[in-house]
Amino acid sequence: MPNQIFETIISLVLAVGLSFLVGELIIRAITKGARRAKISKPAIRNIREVITALWVTVSIAWIFEILGLTSLITSLTVSGIIGLAISLGLQTTLSNVIAGIFLLQDNALHTGDTISIGSITGEVAKLGLRNTWLRTGKGDIVIVSNSSLSAGPLTNYTAKERLNKKLDTE
Repeated sequence: MPNQIFETIISLVLAVGLSFLVGELIIRAITKGARRAKISKPAIRNIREVITALWVTVSIAWIFEILGLTSLITSLTVSGIIGLAISLGLQTTLSNVIAGIFLLQDNALHTGDTISIGSITGEVAKLGLRNTWLRTGKGDIVIVSNSSLSAGPLTNYTAKERLNKKLDTE
C-alpha cells in the first residue's frame, strides 16, 4: 500500500511538472516572437493568461485521472467541454491572435511600413497580436483586425527589399 501511494505521488509530480514544462515552453516561444515584433505588454500578458488557463485545465484533468477520481473518458469529456467553451468564447480573439502570430512570424509587416488593405492605405503605427493600427495620409488612425490582414489582399509598399530577401531564402 505505501508503495502504491508513493507511485501515485510520483505520477502526480510528473504530470504537473510535464504539463507545466510544455505550457511554459509554448508561452516562452510566443512571448519571444511577440517581443521581437514589439507587441504591447498587455497583449503578451493576455496570451500568457489564455495558455495558462489551458495548462491548468489539462493539469486538473490529468490529476483527476491519476487519483482515480474520474475515468479517462470523463476526464477527456470535461476537458473537451471546457476547451470548447473557451474556444467559442474567444473564437474571434484567437483567430486574430493566430493571424497576428503568422504575420509576425512571416515578417510581413513592421512598424513604419506603408500598406494597403482593401480601400485603406496607411503607415503601420502599431502591431499588436489582435489588431494593427494604421495612420492614414490624413492622420486618422484605422484599427484593422489581424485576421482581415491575413485574409488579404495586403499590399506592402515599403518592404519590397526585405520581403524579396525572405522569398529568395525560402
